[in-house]
Amino acid sequence: DASIGNTLRIKEETFGSIDELLASYIAPMNDRSEELQLHKKFVNLAESEVDKVLVNAKKQNPSGVFYHLCWNQKYPGYVSLRYIINKTPRYHHVGIVPEGYTWCKKNYSDLNLLINDFKKYPNGLSVKSKSNSTSSAQAAKVPSKQNRWGSKNTPTSTSRQPTNMHPPSWAPPPQPVAASAGWGSNTRPPPSLPPPPQHAYPPAPPGNPTWGQQRPPPPPLPPTSQHRYPPMPPGAPPGFPSQ
Repeated sequence: DASIGNTLRIKEETFGSIDELLASYIAPMNDRSEELQLHKKFVNLAESEVDKVLVNAKKQNPSGVFYHLCWNQKYPGYVSLRYIINKTPRYHHVGIVPEGYTWCKKNYSDLNLLINDFKKYPNGLSVKSKSNSTSSAQAAKVPSKQNRWGSKNTPTSTSRQPTNMHPPSWAPPPQPVAASAGWGSNTRPPPSLPPPPQHAYPPAPPGNPTWGQQRPPPPPLPPTSQHRYPPMPPGAPPGFPSQ
């Protein structure tokens, strides 16, 4: 029994024996290291030398984007993913775990899957999440398109008409038929109305007209009655203070 006495912890994993440590951690890590060194983009050079290679490739092809994998000199157990887009070389830290590789807090079972995400988002997955959240916030602010009537939810195909409106009549109303008229008989015209009455005024008296002549004066009016009132008593009227 290859017991190590106390529990051994590596990163976030614990092992109770050497056999468990070899089978669950060391052997898978060796497999990942061999897989990394066999990748076509891995170069066994120092990080500064890899940057020079990237700069020379960029000068030969300014429109291209170049990248390489190498060992991370500052953090053992990590890989340095170095690339160049414009003029200055940049890099990402890639971790090696028994289950595969880690990049931007995301686990990958295969190195090619990690490279594919890197090609889509060379600045990192954190920038991708920020851009997605910004685009979703802008989409939420944009109001929905309105139809030609200026209403969002007004249907255009079916519209209810008011109940107090009557449908238009395209044919003229039928002509009334007299009750006494039979089928195919001609209707008689209504009887003519009697002539309007002629108002006769009395003839004017013979002689010359009296226009412009003076009329006799009207009879005089009867004399107005003389009402006599009793004399006012001395002093103020009742209800008023006397002066």
